Amino acid sequence: MPPHSPMRTGRKAIQEFWDGAIKSGIKAATLTILEFEDLRKSAIEIGTYTLDVQPVGKPPQKDEGKYVVVWKRHAGAWMIAVDIFNSNLPAA
Repeated sequence: MPPHSPMRTGRKAIQEFWDGAIKSGIKAATLTILEFEDLRKSAIEIGTYTLDVQPVGKPPQKDEGKYVVVWKRHAGAWMIAVDIFNSNLPAA
């Protein structure tokens, strides 16, 4: 559930979103987990992020914000079930 964009579902749509984000200039991401609760079959992660962005032909930029991820166990492995994030910066 990216900000300023429709919800993406399914591996292909999610991969296309992140491929586009990387092509738009995201160079590095830092995640800081603030809270993680393991509920056995699922888990909740809450944190903050910073992004280093270098858009083509523009000066470097930074973004910072917060996120929530819901993890689910599937066949013994943790898989992301829900991921939502949004910026702390004002909309352009």
